[in-house]
Amino acid sequence: GLAFAYDDDTRLKLKEYTGIGSLRYLAGAVGGEFPALEAMGSVADMITGFLLNDDRQMKTGFAEFKSTFTPGIIRQLNNVGSGEKDWMTLMFYLENKDFHIKNLKDKWSKDFEGYPIFEDAEERQKFILENKDYSGLSDAKMRNKWREENPLVEAKMFVVGQFTTLSSDKARSEVLRLIEEHKLDTELIDGYEKVFGIDTQAELKPFENRLGQYEKLVVGEEAKYFTMGNYVSEVNALVKSVGRAKVQGEASPLTLGILE
Repeated sequence: GLAFAYDDDTRLKLKEYTGIGSLRYLAGAVGGEFPALEAMGSVADMITGFLLNDDRQMKTGFAEFKSTFTPGIIRQLNNVGSGEKDWMTLMFYLENKDFHIKNLKDKWSKDFEGYPIFEDAEERQKFILENKDYSGLSDAKMRNKWREENPLVEAKMFVVGQFTTLSSDKARSEVLRLIEEHKLDTELIDGYEKVFGIDTQAELKPFENRLGQYEKLVVGEEAKYFTMGNYVSEVNALVKSVGRAKVQGEASPLTLGILE
């Protein structure tokens, strides 16, 4: 399944990449021998489709399977394919990739109990009696209000995959703080790219090009330049918006020097 994901991502010929040894790993997935992958019907469909040269069956299986891997796995598999890493490294990566987030979900689960999602009318009525300022609101407006009033809990729910959007700048700031505090891999957070996904190097490039340029030139006044201090301010603003890890990961040498 991972080999097909890699093939789909890079447009390489699957057979040229996998080889006989890798096919044994794929077949082992059906029996549950491949660490961290369950014996899923989608994997079986991909293996069967590959062996029978049935492209439709392979793609059908892949469509069901693809939600279970992240871009990080593709990079790990790329390293295996290029010879930089071996299969065992990939297996350890798969086995532990989301263990930290699962632990946080268990740790924070009690915080999520206040979120107004109701199984029946009685439960809804009880919530309104305890929170009178929610009276008269639709269920959707209740949830929106609750999220706006609880940015930290909303951020926690975003980190563990309960939400893929954020309702406020406060919640964004809390997400970035949690990512840094717990040293989380952002590729394992479902909504991260949707909310924070900008090319930070491209965002900073125009400011980098302005360094040393006249910003204001008035007769009789001292010339004003775009200085390194101005650039540092732009870097800091972007770090506040999308997080230090993302800016640092995409940084130009100049920006990297500032962050380090």
